[in-house]
Amino acid sequence: MSTSAAASPPGRFWRLPLAHHCARLRSGLAPRCVVCDLHKGDPLCAGCAEDYFAVAPRCAVCALRLPPSAVDRCGRCLRHPPRFDATVTLADYAPPVDRMVAALKFSGQLPLARAFGTLLAQRAPTVLREADALCPVPLAFERQSERGFNQAQEIARRCAEAGSLKLRPEILLR
Repeated sequence: MSTSAAASPPGRFWRLPLAHHCARLRSGLAPRCVVCDLHKGDPLCAGCAEDYFAVAPRCAVCALRLPPSAVDRCGRCLRHPPRFDATVTLADYAPPVDRMVAALKFSGQLPLARAFGTLLAQRAPTVLREADALCPVPLAFERQSERGFNQAQEIARRCAEAGSLKLRPEILLR
């Protein structure tokens, strides 16, 4: 009589975690939201876009949140205009957006850069139409070496694609 172990099927397939198999199945389906990973979204589902990146009334110059009844500038920018013309922002730096930024910077979650870049391009079409090129802020050499990428450049890359602009990372030096 043979004494082979028939209790568990042979092969490597059964030793891999279930999450691995689910991820492989999902990779062939429609893109999923980079925030919740539950719903279809490229890069975000409608629910996460509304919950975390909804357009809020902001100062046109510094992007400080404004009350709904306010004009387009905050009191500080009216009294002491800064040396820049405008600011575009996606969201307040608060949960879960702060964790998304950290995941992009420190865990290399590059799909988040694509999401941020897409949202910025949607939020700033006038700025993109008026620009000649996009120039991301460079990272220090040591940081770039540690991370292997510049998160600002990855976000700018997506904005440049959406606005049909040149990406010019060489313009600024650290």
